[in-house]
Formats: sequence, C-alpha cells, structure tokens
Amino acid sequence: MKLTKLFVPALLLAGMTMGVISCGDKPKDEPEKPMTSVEQKDKVETAALSVVNAINPADFQYLIDEMKYVRDHYTLFYGEYFDISALTDWLTGCLQTIDQTQVTRIGQDRPVSEQRGDYTYVTYNENFRKLYTFANFTGHFTANDSAWVKSENDSYRDLQLSYKDQNGADCTLTLSTEGEGVPVHFNTDQEYISYNLDTASKTHTDYYETTYGVVEVPQTLILSLKTGRDEHFCLTLNPDLTQMQAEDFDLSKDSYSFNCSVKVEKYVFSIERIAYAPSKAAEVSLKATIAGQPVGTFTLTSGTLAATNTGLQTAKSVELFIDLAGQVQVKGSCVDALRFADLINEAEENNTKESTYKSKISQANDLLNLVVFYDGGQLEQARVKLEVFEDKEKGVWECEPVIYFVDGSSYSTFEAFFNETDFSDLIAAVQKLIEDFGILYYGE
Repeated sequence: MKLTKLFVPALLLAGMTMGVISCGDKPKDEPEKPMTSVEQKDKVETAALSVVNAINPADFQYLIDEMKYVRDHYTLFYGEYFDISALTDWLTGCLQTIDQTQVTRIGQDRPVSEQRGDYTYVTYNENFRKLYTFANFTGHFTANDSAWVKSENDSYRDLQLSYKDQNGADCTLTLSTEGEGVPVHFNTDQEYISYNLDTASKTHTDYYETTYGVVEVPQTLILSLKTGRDEHFCLTLNPDLTQMQAEDFDLSKDSYSFNCSVKVEKYVFSIERIAYAPSKAAEVSLKATIAGQPVGTFTLTSGTLAATNTGLQTAKSVELFIDLAGQVQVKGSCVDALRFADLINEAEENNTKESTYKSKISQANDLLNLVVFYDGGQLEQARVKLEVFEDKEKGVWECEPVIYFVDGSSYSTFEAFFNETDFSDLIAAVQKLIEDFGILYYGE
C-alpha cells in the first residue's frame, strides 16, 4: 500500500489540530436517519457544489483589470518604458545600505588542514552576518503621467505606491510592519576569495567567506491594496517568534505561534492559529469564508507533541475536525499518531507476509477513529478504516482507506466512492469555474 492512499488518516500524523465552527443543527422534532451510500454521495456533492457555486469570477473583474492596467501603464508607456528609475534607484540604495552597514564579521573558523600527497591543503573561512530588515524598505512613491516620483519626506515608516487606476480613481498599495523584529536565519552563502601556494613549505591555502543571511521578522506585516476606502486585497501576517532561543529554528527548544489572513474582495482564507511548544499541545486551525459565511474549516490538535528538526518524537491524542459548508463534518482522533505511522511502515516492510501485515494494520485501526456526520448532526453516518487487500499480480498485501456506511448496506474504497460518474455535476462545475476565470483574464 502506498502511503499516499491514506490521505485522510494521514492528516492525523501531523500532530496538530484545528478548531470547530458552529454548524446548523437539525430541528429537534426531526430525528436523524441513517443515509445510504447513494444518499451520502449526493450529500457530499451538494456540499461541494455549494462552495464552488458561491465563487463568482466576476467578483475579481476589478482586480484583474487593474493588474493589466498597472502592467501596461506604469511599467510601459505608449510603447516606451515608463520611467521607473525612482523605484530602482531606491531599491538599489536599500540593498547598498545593507551591504555597507548591516554586514558584521562574526569570526573565523579554525583552519582545516588536510594532507594530499606531498602538499598540505589549508582552508581559512571568515564568517559574516548580513541583516535584512523591513524597516529599511520604506518610502512613498507616486506615479504621474510618465514616471514614478519619490516623496522628499524620508520619515515614512511604510512603503506605499500611489497611482490612478483604470477608472481614474486613487489607488494605494501599502506594505507596513508593526512591532519589534525577531532575527531569523534564512540562507548561507559561501564565496571563494583566493588561494596562496607556498612551494617551499608545500602548502596550498584557500580563503573563503561565508555570509549568513538573517531577516528580522516583524510581529505584524500588512500588505494592502485600496481604492479610496475600498479594500480589494489585504494580507495580514502575525508570526510570534519571540520565544526562539537562537536565529535558527530548533523544534526541541523553541515555541512558535502564527496566524495569517488573505482577503481578496469578499473572499477570506485564514490561518487562524498555528501553535507549537515542545512536549505541549499543538494546534492548526484554518478557515475559509465568502461574504462572511464559512465555507470550510479544518482543525487539527495534539494533546502532546514533541519534535526535533530531524523528526517527530511524540504525537499523542491527535484530533481532527473538517467542516464543509456546514453540511459535511469529518471528526477523527488518533490515540498515538506516531505509533500509527510506525505500524503502517512496519506493515509495508512485511507486505509479503499475510499474517504480519494484517496484524499491523489491525493494530493501526485500533488507534484510529474517523467518522462522518452531516448538517451538524450527532448520528454517525459513515466510518473510515484501513482494509487489507491482496495484489495477486505483485504478490504483496496492500491496504486502502475504506468507507463503511452506518446503514450496513455496503462499503466503498475512496476511489470507488469519489468516481467521475457520481460526481459529474461537481466536476463540470469546477471545470466551468476554471474556464470562466480563464475568460476573465484572457478574454473570449
């Protein structure tokens, strides 16, 4: 069995969980009834269609038209290049400032010697730290008829581009930050400088410089696009890295939290919370809304999670919740996600031994509880577990996630359940949505 076939149970292996949104309950005088597999297919397709149909490509017309207008009028001008020298000169100056004032020598590595035949090869390495900070990238620019012009006021604490849109309205694109920056290492560059050959002593010496790139991650970063008071796009990023012990991430020591939202017109996708602390609870919570109405929620939590930069050590009491448009809910739990993963791997290593393979998968199923509900109800409608199959052509045993329906009528593999025939309306709706976006951008 390929692990990619376990995409639903595999969500439990991440060791993190998401929060639950409220869903509409069925009326108390209307008891829930078990649904057949056919009814459940219809229910899942209806829920997915409600999300797809809620997306209207026309809502993005203004942004696409503006993007084309900016591309054609503020980088090009009647076939000639629009004068962007104010922007390029400013950016060059910012980068030169970093190279000249924010590079710090942090020491020299102990020389390394190696004997190769009659010669001794010695390597010297000088270490430097280059600091990038968003506070350097500030300034206000305005586009006139033929060029970008930088404001002479140097006291601005954000970066802002102002221009007229395709309708002649005032637009502003703003990048701003808040709070103290936390230094985080993001790349390492090693440069060969020179060499020296001393034939008398038969010594060959190489000189290198290694530069560690460090960026100061702000507590809040906001990128927004507005026309007057109307906000068409906004990215808000809130990383909390204040509990890092050093500039490099260390999962065995450091605690992190993070939230982010991306708003495009009336569509909002939010990472409401990602939190991790060594040997404590961890959480991931995602949510998507359209015009303020939730259309999707994913929550994954772990009672105890411990990890290092090389792997997961503990993942206990992992719980999962997925909600699609308030109509389909998937709830799951795994007593020990790390042991679950180990059992799957052990089964794979013994896929020619029927009894061993089945035993490992059975133990994995004992750790897993994954059920499906509808419309916020409490009646379990389906359950997912791993089922063992024999691949006679290959002479091995495999397993796949299988859906068992509560009415006892049948069970189905994921591939058989989500087939192109039964979900033809959904597939057609998605294809049309993609085509409509293509027409919106490229035209008829």
